[in-house]
Formats: sequence, structure tokens, C-alpha cells
Amino acid sequence: PSTPAETTPATNATTEPTEVSLPSSVRIDVTIGVDSGSDRIETVAVGTEVTLSISSPDADDEIHVHVVDLEQEVAAGESVSFTFVVDTVGEIEVESHLTGDVFVVIEVV
Repeated sequence: PSTPAETTPATNATTEPTEVSLPSSVRIDVTIGVDSGSDRIETVAVGTEVTLSISSPDADDEIHVHVVDLEQEVAAGESVSFTFVVDTVGEIEVESHLTGDVFVVIEVV
């Protein structure tokens, strides 16, 4: 005859979901042609104050930040900065008005 195997009582342990904490303000630095592109995605939380600094080392450009509708010219070898608060979930594309190139996508969660 066999003896019954010992069993360990089941526990009802639950794992609480962990919340990702995003900062209330961020700085995003982009150099056109170096670390820019539509595949660069920066994630920020709704309500975050974003300071976006874009450098254009080689050519004059006009930068447009969609959704928050900001735009500014930048001379070759210079940089421009935008500071704004994101208040809507979604994607914000930052692009050139001259070439249509996307420099960075800000994903608001």
C-alpha cells in the first residue's frame, strides 16, 4: 500500500500591480541627424512639464511640436527650447516644417 503524499496548503497570495512612476518634469535633448528620428520615442505621463531642446548642427530648420502647436525657427549650429505641459494622452510628433522629418515622438501615457 502506498502512503499519500504530503501536500502544502495553497496560499492565496496576490501580487499587486506595480505602478511605474514617471517624473513630473523631464528634459528631452535632440540633435538633428545624430539622435533624431521617428523611431525615437520618449514616454512621459499626463501632466508632465516637458522641456524639449533641439539642436540643428548642419542646416537652418523650422521645428514644429504637434498637439501643443508650437513652432520656432532654428539656425544652423544653434538650438531652440520649448517648455510645455502635456495634458492629453497620445503621441506628439516633433518635426521639421521644411523637410517633414520627424525628430522625436513624445508618447503621453
